[in-house]
Amino acid sequence: MIKTAIVGYGKSAQIFHLPFLLNNPNYQITAFCSSQIQSLTEKFPRARIYSTVEDLAGDTDIDLVVICSPSFLHYSQAKILLNGGKNLVVEKPFCLKSAQAEGLISLAEQKNLKLSVYQNRRWDSGFLTLKKLIADDILGEINFYEVHIDRWKPHVQKRWREEPIEGAGIIFDLGAHLIDQVISVMGEPESISVDKLAQRPGALVEDYFHLVFQYPLKRAIIHSSSLAQTSPFYILAHGSKASFLHLTMDPQEALLNQGLAPGLPGWTGTVPGSSFLFSNKNGSLIKTEIDSVPGSYGDFYDLMFKSLSQGAPVPVCPREVLKSIKILEGL
Repeated sequence: MIKTAIVGYGKSAQIFHLPFLLNNPNYQITAFCSSQIQSLTEKFPRARIYSTVEDLAGDTDIDLVVICSPSFLHYSQAKILLNGGKNLVVEKPFCLKSAQAEGLISLAEQKNLKLSVYQNRRWDSGFLTLKKLIADDILGEINFYEVHIDRWKPHVQKRWREEPIEGAGIIFDLGAHLIDQVISVMGEPESISVDKLAQRPGALVEDYFHLVFQYPLKRAIIHSSSLAQTSPFYILAHGSKASFLHLTMDPQEALLNQGLAPGLPGWTGTVPGSSFLFSNKNGSLIKTEIDSVPGSYGDFYDLMFKSLSQGAPVPVCPREVLKSIKILEGL
């Protein structure tokens, strides 16, 4: 059993981490670092509750700490916990500056500790399907990649992500995922064209972005809007052999927001009728519906367990994420 502590008790911890950790028999939630003492005491009566990461770092009965705090705290908290001898999972964005990320990576290596970043959208259904098609050489060489995460959130909320502070805004939130995907599919770009706006009434940070990644003979686009009641697709990729279209967002986040969790009735990692291949035969367009690979955010913690218990690689290498941080800090 991996004795696990969680820093922070907001949406990240409650929606994206705890359902998978609690559903995984290899993990035991033993401690929290949060100001929500009463709520945590009621829900996790056996867990130890700390008010500071310094106190948590001194707990010798913890194998893994998951940092789910606001992104501007990631670096300082991770540094304290690594110096306290703790293996870490850090929510995205890993850090706000590449120098910070490099420092944490070096510190983890010096202390022989495991360090990974929770880029859970690598386990989205559409992205997994695309990666399988690429691995099977169904698409050929990818020359164009576009991904959309569009949402209808017309009202500015009172939360740190929408305050004018470092690390806030939709680019550091959703962009951290989509940039990671672009690098995985297309590699690092030569340049990026940036269009970002604070569109909604009262918005203090960007809630819209459209980024064009430029390569010598290729292009990639990532796009997100908070004022979109519908979206044309999630993923579009054109290759030398075929094109791939995935229409819908992975259902896992919506189900988690509804209170469902892995293993409960109604849980699924796919939306039927989402994935299509387009090819050309003798001048005729052929459209084929294909099965989507089921999304599974829980795979992250299966792989993290193997890393901690068997010495396997961490599920998301922080050196890979460093490439995304360098892009984010320049936008």
